[in-house]
Parts: sequence; C-alpha cells; structure tokens
Amino acid sequence: MSGLLPGPASHINNLPPELLTRIFLGLRNDSVKYEWLQVTSVCKYWREVAIGFSRLWTDIQIPAGFDAGVVKVALSRSNQAALQVSVACQDNDTDLDSALRILCEHSSRIEYLSVTIQLAQSSIVTTCLQTLGTALHELHLKGIIPNVARGSLPSLDHVSLQEVELPRLKTLHLDGILVDAPDALFAQLERIVLRKTEPALSRLDRGARNLLFPDYMRKTLAACVNAESVCIEEAFDRESVLAWEPVHLPKLQRLYILDMCFGTRKVLRMFKLSPTAAVHVTSVPECALIPQDTLARGCFTTTLPTRGGDQTTRLRREGTRRLAFSASNASWRVKGLIKKYEKRPETPWSASVLMPEQLDGEARQAHLCSAFHELGSLVRPRYIKVLDIHVAPHLGNDYPWMTLLREFSNVHSLKVGGVAATTTLLDAVASAATDSGEEPLARVSSMRLCLREITPTLEVAFRRCIEAHKATSLRILPASVVLRHIPPDPPGDDKLSEDIVTIWLGKMKEPFSCLEWSKESERCRACQGITS
Repeated sequence: MSGLLPGPASHINNLPPELLTRIFLGLRNDSVKYEWLQVTSVCKYWREVAIGFSRLWTDIQIPAGFDAGVVKVALSRSNQAALQVSVACQDNDTDLDSALRILCEHSSRIEYLSVTIQLAQSSIVTTCLQTLGTALHELHLKGIIPNVARGSLPSLDHVSLQEVELPRLKTLHLDGILVDAPDALFAQLERIVLRKTEPALSRLDRGARNLLFPDYMRKTLAACVNAESVCIEEAFDRESVLAWEPVHLPKLQRLYILDMCFGTRKVLRMFKLSPTAAVHVTSVPECALIPQDTLARGCFTTTLPTRGGDQTTRLRREGTRRLAFSASNASWRVKGLIKKYEKRPETPWSASVLMPEQLDGEARQAHLCSAFHELGSLVRPRYIKVLDIHVAPHLGNDYPWMTLLREFSNVHSLKVGGVAATTTLLDAVASAATDSGEEPLARVSSMRLCLREITPTLEVAFRRCIEAHKATSLRILPASVVLRHIPPDPPGDDKLSEDIVTIWLGKMKEPFSCLEWSKESERCRACQGITS
C-alpha cells in the first residue's frame, strides 16, 4: 500500500462503483496480459473497488513465462465466480504443467478454457483435463505444429480425450489440432468449430493426407448428432476432399464454410441439410460451384469475388428475396442467378449495399451511384421493401440519401450502419423537411441504426430532426428507431450486432434502447435529454 498515490478529493473519486467497474472491465478487455492491473495503484478508492469486484478477475490469461503469483491473486480475488481461462505456454513444458496444476484447484469454476500447445504436449493437457473438465462449457484447443519431414507417414496426431469426462461441454473449437474422443462426447456438443485442422498433415505427401484425413472428418461430424451449429474453416484442400455419403445432423441450424478456396461444393454435399438450416459460405471461386438444391432451399448466404478482385459481392436468399452487392461490375454474376431462381419478380426484396472501405471522395460517390443504378436495373425499385446500408464507421458523408429515398420510395424498413452515414441521413431528412416540405421517410415504418458510438455530431443531427418536426409538423422520423450496437471486433458467428444495448444521448437521465416517435407530444421520447 505504500506505493499507492494519495487519495485526494478529486473527480475520479466521485465516480460511482457501478460506473467505475464498467471502465475497469473495458480496460481489462483491451489491455495486453495484465497491464490493466495498474488501476489498483491509482488511489485507495480505485483499489478497493477493483479488488471488491470479483468479475474483474475472472478472465485469467496465462502466457509463457507467466507470474504464478499474479495468477493466484487473480484466482483468489475472483471469489466463487465462473472463470474464463486462456493458456498459451506452448514453448515451455514446465510453464504449461505449472499453469494447469494451479488451475486444477479451481476446476469447479472454469467454464471456458483455451489451451495452445504443441502436439508433443498433448499428454499434459489430457492429464489435466481429467480434473479441469468437470464444469467446462466451452473448450478451445489450438495446436502449434512443428515441421514434419516430407514423405513420412505417421499416424494422425491428436489430443486424446478418451478417458476424459466433460459432462457439461457444449462447444468444442479445434484450431490446427485433432482430438480422439468417444462418440458420446461429440454427441453432447451443440457447436463444433474445425479450423485449419490439417496443418499436422500439410507437409505430408498428398496420398498420405488423403488417406488419413477425410475418414476422420466424416466420423467426427457424424458423431455430432445434436449439433446446432457447425463451422468448418480452412479445413480442407482440393485433394483431401473425397466423396462420401452425406452426414445427417438432424438438429443442425447453421452451417458455416469459411475461407475454403477449394472443394466447397463437395463440402456442402457432405451434409444432408434440413429445410430450415441456414448455410453461410465465403470464398467460393465461382457461382457455378453452389449446388442448385442448396440455393433453391432459400436460406443461403455466400460471398463471391468480383471481376475487380478487390471488392466483394454478396448474394443472400433467406425467406424473403435478398440481394446484396458492392459494385456494378458484380452484377454480371448476380443477374444469372436471379433469372435462374426467381420465378416471381413481384415478391418483396430485401436489398443490401456494401461500401468498400478503400474508396473515398469522388470515387465513393461514383461507386454508390453506380451500385444503386445496378440495383434498380436488377430489381424494380418498387419491389424493394427493405433497404440495408453497410458503411465503414469513418465513411458515409457522401451518401446521396435524397436521391436514394426518392427512387426506392416503397421501402418500409431501413437499416443503416455507420455513424457518418446515419448523421448524413438525419441531416438530409431534416433539410428536406425545412427547405421543401418533403417527408423522405414517409413510408418507412421502422429504422435500425447499427452504431459503435453516439457522437456529438449525431446528437446534433437528432436535434435538427426534432426541431424540423416542430417547425413543419411533418413526420421526420419513423415510428420506431432502434439502436443496435456493433462490437469493434465482431465474432464469426450468428451473434453479430444482435444485442440491443443501453446507450445514453447527451445528458439523459435514463438509458434507452429504442427511440419512439410520438406525434402527440411532438418529440422523440429517447431524445428528451438533448432537447431540454
């Protein structure tokens, strides 16, 4: 305590513990290793708050050369809270063994465990998992593969879980490593991720790789009879994807095939999918590789390369028709699929336009006009009911909103991503109302704003809309405006931007997650704090 700074009566000591703990959590999540521990040396008040907040100490990071004392202190201060533990001591067997032994004393609280190892250390992990696995809900295993002599034909290297009991395990993530486990373990999984599961064999002869790997993959996937989500990322190459009978997973709802430049079509055919399952594919070399029966099921998402090579075209078909692209030179790929699979052009479409981050200035404006022109030529604007705009956070100032809203006049649901694009939209709507008496959002009943933050310029834009409404009595904002948070580093699964979060506007006294426009009170309920 002698090294602590004095605790004068300053503004940092006036922060309530609830707010201070949120700040500490943010520092912990953004810092490297345990740099965030410095908050305990700022003043006595901060130290007391940090030590008394058990959740702050539940994320245990154990790198190579770790300080056992720091880890033990964190485990002690976490009290009885559930733990998330990451161990990366692949370069030192002694550190790895020591770390896992420390964790064994708290095995009943470890719900998430990530371990990075070399395959030679697999026996250490197997031994410790026999103790650590009692409460595990999620297990990540990442393998660092040493060089293997080309031409050798070893057995399939793996971590053995045959004698390990993991009664609560629901998610298994394998990155560059394979496991030997009983079918009962795979059967209890709800989610399995197989990422780069071939590196142990990547330096072997193709014949050896083709002999060992596909049979293992099929048996593993076939055992996951209760899996609701399967993700296969960079797990095959062209030669190792062999034909076999499709795997039937009756509960599978989401299938992800990511970054597989070869064999995508064969991988899709590995699965016998239910009509309700959603398929997500990236890096498909050609549209022709997409099996017709998969696309016809109406729940397919893919990312396709454009002729330019730098931009991305996305074609989505889920329930209602969905069309998305980022550049006019992509339309030649999309048109053929529309003509082939669309029999009812009057069906409402949901359209998305994605904006490449590398464009700026005049190039960005030209790109947008070109993209919207192509969108209108592919599908008649009056058929588009839902419009989804994705913009990089630092872009969007040049969006031709008024031209867009006039052309796509039947849109009833508008989704906008990016602070700059949202600010420009609100300014354009307010200007149209005050300058010419227009209601560009007259037909829009709901608007979703996907934002990373609320900026001062965005607050001003909201205020302009409210003032324009008071001056013109026009309905400036839709009946429902929902704010959704976009994580800075979104995970690669279905949770992306689907959690409504609490956001404060200006000096509001109460948090909100939804803006509700009320014509009777002539104000937006959630914006009361910035209009008073």
